[in-house]
Amino acid sequence: MYADPSALESVRSGLEGAGVSVKSAEASIVAKSTIDVNADDARKNMKLIDALEELDDVQRVTANFELSSELFAELTR
Repeated sequence: MYADPSALESVRSGLEGAGVSVKSAEASIVAKSTIDVNADDARKNMKLIDALEELDDVQRVTANFELSSELFAELTR
C-alpha cells in the first residue's frame, strides 16, 4: 500500500484498528520513471548493487532500471 509520508502513522494505525496485521510501515522514495537496460548493463548494475550492499554503512540500495523476469532470474542465480 502507498500513502503520503505525512499520513504514514495514521494509515498504519487505521489498518491495525481495522484488524489488519501490518508487517512494516516505512517511508521510502519510489522512482517515478524507470529505464530499460540491456543484459550487459544489467550485469554491471547488479555487480555495483552487490558491492554497495556489502558495505557496512549501507542500509538499502535502490535503482530505477527495469529487468525482464528472465534476465533477473539469470542474474540472481
